[in-house]
Amino acid sequence: MNSTKKKVLVCDDNPVIVFMLESLISKEGIEVVTAVDGKDGYDKTLTNPFDFIVTDIEMPNMSGWDLIESVQKDGFDMKKVIVISAQLEQNIIIHAEKFAILKYYLKPIMPEDIKEIAAFINA
Repeated sequence: MNSTKKKVLVCDDNPVIVFMLESLISKEGIEVVTAVDGKDGYDKTLTNPFDFIVTDIEMPNMSGWDLIESVQKDGFDMKKVIVISAQLEQNIIIHAEKFAILKYYLKPIMPEDIKEIAAFINA
């Protein structure tokens, strides 16, 4: 693990998933900031430097894809974006290739998936 503590934005409208992600990722020594939807998440990117973004896709106010498009326009590295979604995998693959995001996971997310996410962040 790097000596510098990484900071990740976790953006999901499901409080159970946010709790799981926040709990398991923070155990790996990563600072976690949460957002309840894409708009909240985007607003937080304007005032916080994040090393990674982990986002759901289907959320109120602003979707995960809209969040990703917005941070991409702001110059955020798409290789530091991870998507978690219940959308059809084909839809995710199309968008993931369009934005060249690092990785995606299908819901339900499992603890071993979150450990893998933490490993990506800490790499």
